Amino acid sequence: MRRLSCSYCLPKEIYRYFTVDGAKWFLSNHSLKLTDPTMFNDPFETAIDYQKSLYTIGFRKLWEYCEDPTPADVLHLNNVLFKELSSYGVVCFSESAIDILMWAYYGESHKGVCIEFEPPKDICFFKDLYKLKYKNGFESIKKGDGEDWDYMDIITAKAECWAHEKEWRVVKNKKDCSFLNDDKDMFLWPINPQAIKSVIFGCNMTDYRNVDDTQLQNYLDIIELLKRPEYKDVTIKQVQKDPFEYKLHCGEVPFFTYEEQGGKITIVSLKDQEINIVDEYRNVIYKATMCQWEKFEFRLSKGIYLLYNEEDTGIQLKIL
Repeated sequence: MRRLSCSYCLPKEIYRYFTVDGAKWFLSNHSLKLTDPTMFNDPFETAIDYQKSLYTIGFRKLWEYCEDPTPADVLHLNNVLFKELSSYGVVCFSESAIDILMWAYYGESHKGVCIEFEPPKDICFFKDLYKLKYKNGFESIKKGDGEDWDYMDIITAKAECWAHEKEWRVVKNKKDCSFLNDDKDMFLWPINPQAIKSVIFGCNMTDYRNVDDTQLQNYLDIIELLKRPEYKDVTIKQVQKDPFEYKLHCGEVPFFTYEEQGGKITIVSLKDQEINIVDEYRNVIYKATMCQWEKFEFRLSKGIYLLYNEEDTGIQLKIL
């Protein structure tokens, strides 16, 4: 079994993709919602090898040994399996923050957020962390301790076509979780904010050719949440597209910029720093010292500009 319960065995970092609204909710509550493993979008999720499962010790109480289980046997087993698996809650993570498909699937078409966690800083939550195995064949239910059945091989297996996700899962028993207000179908587990290492914005949240007022507000909402004391050590990063290959790059950003109608630019500084804006001929258009969280607005005519700070960390602006 791939459960990694000690801090020395846990991965140093791990990532979870969010929609913008999901990221706002998480940063507001620092709790993660656990998903019923029978409700995932993959139709083969929790698929089992019926022959092997029916022949394990734990199932001989229900069925006599038989060469060919009948449809009734399979239906009975499915009912038992569905009930048992629904008693668990799952939170999914990935080893990568720069997977193009992961951003498309789970990061709101690259307009969402990816959050980096440090599992050793929250052993209570991450002690139930499993690395998924990717296979061509189905897993079977195993005999657990005593008369219990072990479902972990089923919950932590997927088809090989999903291998690019490099997925890890935290698997919890719902009886150990809290509820979301009065919603008995929404199970939560709190996360220690110290386990949050960085917040990473998708590349389409930093596409200066197509940012609307709603997207600007999403930036500002998340930045406002990150001003909380519990997030003082969290790094803010962004994903950018490689200009020559089908690749994404992730790096720390010293500021954010937003483009609105008519060349109006808004800068929000993420730290005390000097910023410079130059045109394509390296002529200085604007230069100023900004304090952390300071916001400044100005207009630029059509053209290509570079916004950078004293560390020469820059972002290209395209005003169309």
